[in-house]
Amino acid sequence: MDTGDADVILAPITTIERSGQGDYRLRDWSLPSVRFDTALTEENLTELHLLRESSFGFICSSCGQRTSFTYGSTMVRIRDLSIFEFKAHLVLDKYRVKCPNCGVKIEKLDFVDLYSRYTNRFEEYVARLCRITSIKQVADLLGLDWKTVKKIDKKYLEKEFAIPDYDDLRILVVDEISSEDEAIITLQ
Repeated sequence: MDTGDADVILAPITTIERSGQGDYRLRDWSLPSVRFDTALTEENLTELHLLRESSFGFICSSCGQRTSFTYGSTMVRIRDLSIFEFKAHLVLDKYRVKCPNCGVKIEKLDFVDLYSRYTNRFEEYVARLCRITSIKQVADLLGLDWKTVKKIDKKYLEKEFAIPDYDDLRILVVDEISSEDEAIITLQ
């Protein structure tokens, strides 16, 4: 490989597997039916256009069953982690599938939630940033509206601090009891 006068050789950001003539499969998203097509860069934005292969089938978002029947598709732009100073968007077709159990539903993609316009790893990044700084600063850093950042952070806080399941609880231990009239009673 000829690097010319370059002092640094950059490694690829995402794992790309070459499988034929100009055919790249993206493995990191657990979606083998996605192929890299083109990348467009303008100012501070990069769009990665991805192609879909129907031979792998589509997954119903309601029941999780794989089906090969589609009802139509819509091109979507999904925000992903930035590549250096460039905001990255994935552009791909999202299909409506004709599930034998549920009828017509939107397909489930492993790397993005059902109605989200952000990849799961981008949302996790936003939530991690919200732990160490304010929502407004995260919004300014990533070029998002503060309401969007708040919504993403709230979603992850609800996951992290969800009400625990007490169905299998067998013993409940109480350490201290107090009332307004009496002192604190410590049980041993």
